[in-house]
Amino acid sequence: MEPVLPALKPLGDKVIVQPFEQGQERKEGMIIIPDTVNMKSVEGYVVAVSDEIKDVEVMDVVMFDYRACDPIEINKIKYIILPFDALLAVKK
Repeated sequence: MEPVLPALKPLGDKVIVQPFEQGQERKEGMIIIPDTVNMKSVEGYVVAVSDEIKDVEVMDVVMFDYRACDPIEINKIKYIILPFDALLAVKK
């Protein structure tokens, strides 16, 4: 499933990520992490980046700290708004 880009532009040091769904088919080499309440980190696609952020781009795959997220839902699609500091790694 390809990410859906929201009509949102994050402010400040924020990024918007569309997390991978549990059981979603992923590219070779990606780690499958179940979508549970106890998880501390998870992966997803960056779908929007504020103008202040230069280290990640839209469509990058990132691992982030799930505890720092603000989940939102737009048109039945789940997104997460994160501060840049909550990003743990970028897969290039």
